[in-house]
Amino acid sequence: MKISRAQLHRVLEAYLERTGSARGKETAGKPGWPGAAGRVDLSPTAREIEELKAAVAEIPEVRRELVAAIKEAVQQGRYKVDPDEVAGKIMARLLADAAQEEK
Repeated sequence: MKISRAQLHRVLEAYLERTGSARGKETAGKPGWPGAAGRVDLSPTAREIEELKAAVAEIPEVRRELVAAIKEAVQQGRYKVDPDEVAGKIMARLLADAAQEEK
């Protein structure tokens, strides 16, 4: 299954919301709350998520090596597509998307 950058971003955002790591935005600057003095302390998990976000941002949208290898295979007539496999993956994606929309 291919996971797009947008899907990964949505997963990370959902994780932040569920773990309460996003609360810093709501409470920053309020007396008695962390960040009231202009300082924010990140938990180890929040730091790890920020590092993962940065790593994902560095991943190119197009994997040039893979594209070049497939292009060469197509030009040489070695690239074969199994229509049953393609249809199966399309159906699996449609079902997964429909299940996600129901939640």
